[in-house]
Amino acid sequence: MLRRLISFALACALLLALLPAAVAHAQDDAGDEEETVEPSYYGDSELIETLRGYGLLDEWISASPVSRQASVLAVSSGAYQTRRQAFLASLDSWAARTEAVRRDQARIDATQAEVDLVRSALVGVRDALVVDDRLKAADSETLATIAGALDSLATVVPPEPDDGTADDPLSQAEVDLASLAERAQIELRELNDWDAAVTRSGVTAFVGFDMLQADLRSVEQLLERGREQLRPAQQRSERLRTSTLEQIPGLHSARMLGSTDVNGISVVTVDAYIRAAAGVSCPVDWALLAGIGSIESKHGRLGGASVSSSGQVSPAIFGPLLDGGETTRGSRAVDDQVDEQEAEGDTRREVATELAAPSDLVDSWWYSFRSRIAPESLEITGASDVEEEGNGFAVIIDSDGGRLDGNDQWDRAVGPMQFLPETWSRWATDGNGDGVSDPHNLYDAAAAAARFLCYLRETRGSSPSTYVLGYNESRSYVRSVLSTAAGLRSRLLPE
Repeated sequence: MLRRLISFALACALLLALLPAAVAHAQDDAGDEEETVEPSYYGDSELIETLRGYGLLDEWISASPVSRQASVLAVSSGAYQTRRQAFLASLDSWAARTEAVRRDQARIDATQAEVDLVRSALVGVRDALVVDDRLKAADSETLATIAGALDSLATVVPPEPDDGTADDPLSQAEVDLASLAERAQIELRELNDWDAAVTRSGVTAFVGFDMLQADLRSVEQLLERGREQLRPAQQRSERLRTSTLEQIPGLHSARMLGSTDVNGISVVTVDAYIRAAAGVSCPVDWALLAGIGSIESKHGRLGGASVSSSGQVSPAIFGPLLDGGETTRGSRAVDDQVDEQEAEGDTRREVATELAAPSDLVDSWWYSFRSRIAPESLEITGASDVEEEGNGFAVIIDSDGGRLDGNDQWDRAVGPMQFLPETWSRWATDGNGDGVSDPHNLYDAAAAAARFLCYLRETRGSSPSTYVLGYNESRSYVRSVLSTAAGLRSRLLPE
């Protein structure tokens, strides 16, 4: 009994010793399994695979006015989806109609290749007989040539049986060629038969050569008839392909402003961030720019604004006047700015209307404009123009004569990336190549923001949590930007 108790105790001890290792091993396996899980994807997989399968992906991308990655994003817009489905159906119809054409063309090409092979083998034997007609000699090179010709002819494959219903020129050419190759092999075996009582020699021994050559010409005539019959179907297929490809520019136009899976923002908006990130040499990615655009202006949609296919944001987005307190948070701020608009004859709806209700973006502005008095962070050179802040907003005297922000007394941030006029004057960038640097254009604003972030990265350090503070001296702001960017990176852009 005691011995059993000791054995049981030892077994338990061994089990307890092995348990942590087993748990660790299971955790490692789970970790490995987790690492192999591929992240989800922003691309339109069905469209990409269909275009790639039909060899049209390059045509689709080259016709797109946006970047390669943005050109194949999944778009949920209803109008675009209708046209997209019609386009995919056209592709399938073209593919189905041309499949028979492709198959028959492949048969013609294969049969022509076999005709050339048979002719080459026969002519090779004929030429060898001219030079060396010693068919019985052990060292005859002609015997080796005949053996090679037989090997070549053996590769001619007879056509598949078709129940005897096919009488078209192509099918007849295939049948005739197979029969011809078989006859040629019989002729060559007779020449190569050491046991036969062959009295002929030289070229005259190859009695069937001329007839085989004539039959080969007949097969080629049948192939030419097959090509003529196939030509109208090829032309119809090409017309259908052309009409299908002609839909592509319209599809791109329809999808430009459509909502994507990238948090519902448009193709143009995503493209602006992608192009801006690609346009700088430092590692500032599209998602970080999108995080800033989201916090600053809802990607150019704040206050009912929208982004056009050229990236233009309308109506223009403005921050509160940085007058130290004349502009306040709440309905009073709204009333003051409405009065100002009426007095100036400015009919643009400004983003101050967003200040009437508390939100994350309002909070962002609140600390944004309190903090944007630091010359280091905003590259404001006129330090004497920066006064004491009041009621939460900085005091920044006008620096652009009202050219960008519509006010010639005070400055305020402008555009979807919310640049102060003096900051914009240094980092202004033409992001869409139209020859104009406009802070109210998302392409331009995002490109300028990317350049500014590269400068901040160089001067403040490589960590986004550090250098994004230069864009807005608020850790809450930075956390919001980085959190938004991380969420966007949880899925992959198409390559």
